[in-house]
Amino acid sequence: MGRDFKVGDIIKGTCRAGDKYNITDSRMAEARVIDTDCVGGEIQIEVLEHRLESQTGQEFVVDPEYFDFVRHEGGSEMSRDFKVGDRVRIRAWDDMEKEYGLNELMNIKCKKTFTSGMKNLCGRTATISETREDGVVNLCDWDDSSGDIAWQFSTDMLELADDSKMAQVARILGVELGEEFHIEGHGYNPYELTKDGLFDRDGDQRIYPLWDLLIGKYKIIRPTCAHCGGTNEVVQQGDAAICKQCAKDALAG
Repeated sequence: MGRDFKVGDIIKGTCRAGDKYNITDSRMAEARVIDTDCVGGEIQIEVLEHRLESQTGQEFVVDPEYFDFVRHEGGSEMSRDFKVGDRVRIRAWDDMEKEYGLNELMNIKCKKTFTSGMKNLCGRTATISETREDGVVNLCDWDDSSGDIAWQFSTDMLELADDSKMAQVARILGVELGEEFHIEGHGYNPYELTKDGLFDRDGDQRIYPLWDLLIGKYKIIRPTCAHCGGTNEVVQQGDAAICKQCAKDALAG
């Protein structure tokens, strides 16, 4: 029980959570910690966001070792406690616009306004050289020194940059870490690529299927919703697959 969560923390299931739990696994995007004094060091959580809409609002007692911290309640995941030396990436324009909205000048309403003139910085990485209590940070050691980078930055513009080897592999394959997909010609679908490697549906690490993908022997196939034929946010349910929207529509009747 090595993870010290507090009541009010927002957490999510890790790739290992599926080894122990059927609901509070990697499909659970967010849950709120509501009790940390359960028997055996376990914690009680309330599901806030899950690929299966029917699980939202359900409460479970779980082992904290299978969960990761997302943010403090009431805060943004991107406003986590960054520290000097963190390697960060400027968030995508559309991502910030969706979360914070635009002002009358069509600039994003972050703590320090993210202007249209800063749009070319999106996706670039840098290192935090100084932090302030008001959330403003100074950045240095940019990945690309070209262009004007003399702007003020706040933590809500940033995300931690995952420069791990597996993150690079994910970019090569055109998938996201934590995304489920199928591999043509292989059993044990769906697979999931994490920072620790490729894992099959049973949570077992697989080396050779990853090699087959990298040399082009096989290709990635994203699950298709049996109802609408889409491939966005599709999860496997038994022998069939369903997207988040169709699952939501089905529950609505």
